[in-house]
Amino acid sequence: MQVKIFESPDMATGLKMIRRELGPDAMILSTRTIRNGKLGLLGKPVLEITAAVDNRAPEPQPPPSPVFGNPLRRTAQRAYEQHSTTVDQPPASDAPTVALEKKRAPWFTPPPLQPQVEVNNVGVTEQAAMAQELNALKEMVAGLSGEISRMATQPPPQSPPAAAAPDPAPAGRDPLVNYLSGHGVAPENCATIAAFAKESLSFADLSRPAVYQSFLRRAIADFLPIAPLDLSPQGGKRRLALVGPTGVGKTTTLAKLAAAFLAAGSGSIALITIDTYRIAAVEQLKVYGEIMRVPVEVVISPAHLQAALEKHRERDLILIDTAGRSPRDAISIEELASFLAVDATVEKHLVLSAVARESELLETVERFRPVGIDRTIFTKIDECGSLGVLLNVQIRNPAPLSCLTNGQRVPEDLLLIDHETLSGLILPPGEGSQS
Repeated sequence: MQVKIFESPDMATGLKMIRRELGPDAMILSTRTIRNGKLGLLGKPVLEITAAVDNRAPEPQPPPSPVFGNPLRRTAQRAYEQHSTTVDQPPASDAPTVALEKKRAPWFTPPPLQPQVEVNNVGVTEQAAMAQELNALKEMVAGLSGEISRMATQPPPQSPPAAAAPDPAPAGRDPLVNYLSGHGVAPENCATIAAFAKESLSFADLSRPAVYQSFLRRAIADFLPIAPLDLSPQGGKRRLALVGPTGVGKTTTLAKLAAAFLAAGSGSIALITIDTYRIAAVEQLKVYGEIMRVPVEVVISPAHLQAALEKHRERDLILIDTAGRSPRDAISIEELASFLAVDATVEKHLVLSAVARESELLETVERFRPVGIDRTIFTKIDECGSLGVLLNVQIRNPAPLSCLTNGQRVPEDLLLIDHETLSGLILPPGEGSQS
């Protein structure tokens, strides 16, 4: 390899000098700006270019890789090499520029010299190969365009016909199922109760809405276990604790129970609250106690609760109010269970809101199981459009219903239920009945 350093005022002049001295196959290795002369840094800047040319015979190249390299460039290079073998080689003493001119094929016309010279000094042979590549690529693009146009004119592939939608289940058109589901009864409960009615009634009875609706109310009454509260003075001594989530109306329900017991003719009542988390709850219960003229005890520990129960042991009815616990707060529920475990005679009534979602109600029932729930109270039934939720929850709740509340008034909005009242709330009689 021949290496030579050139100095020129600019790059264009330097490239001409390199082409003249080393030929068009020369490569630029490096460039830098220097200042010569006695003035040193104040001298005129000069561009120093280091260039080289390889005068050795080309070494045989390995066969092209089937994966790497441009196939169009390889084809053009092979065609040029085969044609070059028929041209006389120049003598070794000729200059590189003369040798290159003799090697060019007669069919090759070099492109005109561009005013701007490429820095990497692409040779004439490579430029010819690139021109052939471009032509081949143009042909390829033209072919692809035609193929795309042909595919666009073809009709789209037909997808297999969709399976016909099955006819609605016969149960969806069943008037018994429609009647039950219209009152909020869950689908699985609708199917069970409707099947029971079809086994028990004749075809003629099933065609008369008044008959099958009356039967469905009686069937629901049998499905729902209840344990109504006996608030009469003859019912014996009772200790009731109301537990449940926050915001379900435990304190108001407790006041309703106390007022109903007083209205039944007994004044032997005491109120206890362990809801020390909310000052308003304590004050609210004290107001109720003052109105009804019954004592109110505030306790802060299980031992304190046991002492309060012992203090009022002669009372016919002791009502215990508790703080609302989140069903997901297992620690608070265990703490509540430890409070109420001081007296095994205390009945635990789980208070639920009828306007809550059914899944949340069932979760609450399960989460409060460690407390040892004895009965269930549903509040806010006046805010529900349908009361099928009572059936859906109580079928899976082992604690029977004791009472319902349907408003804020004390003591009017308290319902002491029986089977007929409860089934009539879930399936109100007279709606859509036809004889």
